[in-house]
Amino acid sequence: MDELHIAALMRGRFGQPAQNGQGEALPDRTNAAAEEPAGQPPPAQPEPKPKRPPRPRRADRPQKRLPEGMLWRQEKNGEWAMYARFAWTDSRGRKRRKEKKVSTQTEGRDWLLRQRLDLEQKGGEVFDARQITFREAAVAYKAKKLIPPVIVDGRKVAGLRSWRSPQDWLETLIEYFGPLRLADLKYQAIADYKLARLRTPTRQGTPRKIASVNRELQLLRAMLNWCVRERLLDRNPFSDGEPLIAQSEETHRDRLATPEEEAAILAVCTGRRAHLRAILLAARDTGMRKGEIRKLRWKNVLFEQGVIVAEATTTKTQRQRIVPLTDRLIEALSEMRSPDASPEDLVFPDGDFKKAWRTACRLAGVTGLRFHDLRHTAITEIVSAGVPDELAMKVSGHTQRSTFSRYVNVDLRIAQQIGEALSALRRGAGKDEPDEGQQK
Repeated sequence: MDELHIAALMRGRFGQPAQNGQGEALPDRTNAAAEEPAGQPPPAQPEPKPKRPPRPRRADRPQKRLPEGMLWRQEKNGEWAMYARFAWTDSRGRKRRKEKKVSTQTEGRDWLLRQRLDLEQKGGEVFDARQITFREAAVAYKAKKLIPPVIVDGRKVAGLRSWRSPQDWLETLIEYFGPLRLADLKYQAIADYKLARLRTPTRQGTPRKIASVNRELQLLRAMLNWCVRERLLDRNPFSDGEPLIAQSEETHRDRLATPEEEAAILAVCTGRRAHLRAILLAARDTGMRKGEIRKLRWKNVLFEQGVIVAEATTTKTQRQRIVPLTDRLIEALSEMRSPDASPEDLVFPDGDFKKAWRTACRLAGVTGLRFHDLRHTAITEIVSAGVPDELAMKVSGHTQRSTFSRYVNVDLRIAQQIGEALSALRRGAGKDEPDEGQQK
């Protein structure tokens, strides 16, 4: 505002002419516009200053960008909260981001800094992998590992011989851990899963056994080890606490087939179940596994030498094994062999015989006996016959003594034989010792 306008204001307020600094009256310019000569434009008026925009609400304020990411406040469900966002480009060139709710700006900055350090130190591949869920990792593991066996030159180079059961166990794990981020899987979550499974009854309504849950946990541990090797996980959470898989807690079967049960089952193996007789004798006299018996071919049965050669591709340990034949097994196999049978033909081409086994046990009045118990019976009898453990393990196909020892069980008949042997030993020792009269 210039001196003329100030003078006009002062004259209008106090009724006196305005003066300058030397005491001289200033001219009255209040009507200067009217006294201006005609034809001259009025003096230009100063442009008004733009009004300052109103301060935006907190929710409308722009996000605060940081070198490591972004922080902002947002209202959700009537509450204000602060969030941090980290964005990056994955190994495929796609824009990725993740967010986290934080309490303060300091916490948000620290979180963003950790994300950036992880990305720089471990690489984009590992950083991307930490965002996948358990379901995605399990599907990848199933496609790579839980597949039928691939045999090259008589050796298994990939896949599993028993791959169907692990696939069922994996579905159970996916149902429980599916949406969880793989990097967030902790030791306590696995421990909670074990307890939950033990409390869940089976489909038949019976209590679930520890051995069944251990098989699921062993599969989970193998999958997580694979994730570590594939750089999908930093470390296996199984190693962050006490062992979750303890086979010592399992209830091992010690059921053996008695001679009476064996005779009763063989007696009903006639007619439609005649083929079951040779199968039962093969399991009972040789101790071979069910899968090994089903894959047996005539070229593997050497009648003249009196042995069976189990090929490495059919055994659980992937090692060739020579198993002795008994007289009654040779007779049963000779009777069922067709004159035009090829060496490559299966000895038992009927496939699975689970139903026939159950029917035979029911007709024989035998309860609680499983087909695998015949293997226990055979190994126990081999050891009780005085065969050294090293040779018995060669026949049974065991590579670990701890596993082999679980197959050596004692029933009433064997216990009585041991008792008779000890009594005979003591009687023999008593004969060698002089009596009191001879000592004097």
